[in-house]
Amino acid sequence: MTLRNSIKQHTINTLLQSRLSATYMQHALCINKKFFPPNELTYDHIEMDFFNDEANVEIIQSVAYILNYFEFLSAAVRYGDLDETLLRSAVGGMLIRFYERMMLFIKFQRGDDGRVALHPRQLEHYTWLFKRWKKKKGYEDWLWDQAKQDRRE
Repeated sequence: MTLRNSIKQHTINTLLQSRLSATYMQHALCINKKFFPPNELTYDHIEMDFFNDEANVEIIQSVAYILNYFEFLSAAVRYGDLDETLLRSAVGGMLIRFYERMMLFIKFQRGDDGRVALHPRQLEHYTWLFKRWKKKKGYEDWLWDQAKQDRRE
């Protein structure tokens, strides 16, 4: 019980620190302004031409920063250092939408042709978490199952 509470507290602290980080917020605002405008309801993949344009260096740096942060969160979930249920309820939609929007760039980084990834370690934990959360059944059902599992432990 103490370990579970400690992991949940660590998860909360990690999320709060990102919100208090000026660097994180600068990159998040840059990305939100460019890729997630409030008047759009659906989001397509960003084409690779965007990432090959030198005029977009600043936004590409922000994308790289956020991808690395999400990789860190994903690795921490994978190895049990962060509480998956809490993290998914707090930022799950954001992690999934960002992955979907940047999918072509992520596949390029991984050398992924849909069958094999030439660089499977590149963003491996974020890719793992994305696939895990996308294949899960409905979000509410997933939370309920996680809560039942937590009570059993």
